[in-house]
Amino acid sequence: MDASLVGAFVADAAGVGFEWLYDQARIVKITGGKDACFHTPDSTDYRGVTGYYVMDGKKPGDISMYGVHLQAALEAVATNANHQLDGSEFLESFTKTFGYGGTYHGYIDKTTRLTLNNIVLREAGHLDVEYEECGADDPQASAFAKLPALLKSSMGTAKGMQFASEVVASIKLTNNNDLAIGTGIVMAGMLRTARSGDTLANTIIAGANVAENIGGKVQELFEDATTDNSRALSQQDYATKKGLSCALTSSFPVIIHAICKAKNSSFKEVINNNVLCGGDCCGRSIMIGAILGPIFGLEGIPKEWQKMVKKQNPDLWVTIAALK
Repeated sequence: MDASLVGAFVADAAGVGFEWLYDQARIVKITGGKDACFHTPDSTDYRGVTGYYVMDGKKPGDISMYGVHLQAALEAVATNANHQLDGSEFLESFTKTFGYGGTYHGYIDKTTRLTLNNIVLREAGHLDVEYEECGADDPQASAFAKLPALLKSSMGTAKGMQFASEVVASIKLTNNNDLAIGTGIVMAGMLRTARSGDTLANTIIAGANVAENIGGKVQELFEDATTDNSRALSQQDYATKKGLSCALTSSFPVIIHAICKAKNSSFKEVINNNVLCGGDCCGRSIMIGAILGPIFGLEGIPKEWQKMVKKQNPDLWVTIAALK
């Protein structure tokens, strides 16, 4: 089993019970400030505080809509003859999953909704763009959801600018936005380094180098997350400082900070603290889990967590196992 994919899906499922609950004190009150992962979603948890309850009917081990994004990408890779993430094949899988009459039942976020709208407009002749450029102009964490599938595909072996161009193309499928593309390239570079068997320190250095090459807002956000002062903060305090929302100006640095905190921690602790942060914990978790998965290894991802996600998503586990 691929540790980056297992890490991504497990981390995503871990936060479903508190997704978009923007009150850290409420989460601490419910959990005692300890085990926040795989909490059964309950609408009463959201009463009287800032939050948006969208996980009704979900059970511990179920994945969020971000996880379903990744699953759609993974299925497109698995069925491609060359195990590539082909843009048109992904969008076909994406539409069959989230579109009218699709297999997914539940809340869809702004990125998904706008992308589906653009696909419909293009097919009706009202939007003059290439099929692969139907993505929403939306700088949100959903931009990263496909990346673990891309890195598992044959495209993951591409070099230099070819690799960057493949990453850009994959992100634009759903998030045709400059900040989404820039931060996504950083995330992909870090994931690639971690998947190669390199250390956490070198994974962070790889991200810093890519961010520096891109410059601008991407570099600013990355550097803010990695200063000594920021690293001294808990994940919860840093998330409060930067914001808990899906917006990449918040979620990207909070993801980077969480990865940095893994230096003296464990997969379980980092993911649990991400959930305790509140807000869009699932949106952040895909890349945190995907990068820390290979760093800690399958044995570092709690077995009981893996079992819960496998139980709720047996077909997904078959797909992961089939992608050697």
